[in-house]
Amino acid sequence: MKTKKTIQSALFLACCFLLVNVGFAQSNTATTKKNDVTVVKNGAKEIKVPLNILKSYVGTYGVRPGRDVVITLENNQLFGEPTGQTKAGFTPISNTRFYLERIDAEIEFNLDKSGAVTGLTLFKGGREMTATRL
Repeated sequence: MKTKKTIQSALFLACCFLLVNVGFAQSNTATTKKNDVTVVKNGAKEIKVPLNILKSYVGTYGVRPGRDVVITLENNQLFGEPTGQTKAGFTPISNTRFYLERIDAEIEFNLDKSGAVTGLTLFKGGREMTATRL
């Protein structure tokens, strides 16, 4: 049991490292324009998310102590900026899920039963990592 917790802790820390120290610094082009519609990886299409929903995602999300991701809204587009890294823009593919072209990943905002934002989950390379809203 102790070994399982140690492995889980190591995996979590590795995911945090990838998100904060590596992920947002990489570049990968995976969007194309077809007939004025942006198509992102795997054929998902960019959609318009109502401004009030975008505003509800703005805030700080804790990855681990000392490592946060700050979500901001600029010109009706969400951006994420991990501690010590540059900002990356999000392309909406649903009201809660966004594509991050710079790192070829997706982020989904987690909601509770009342619809309040509780955190976010990063999906990259078959792995998931969560961050809690602070």
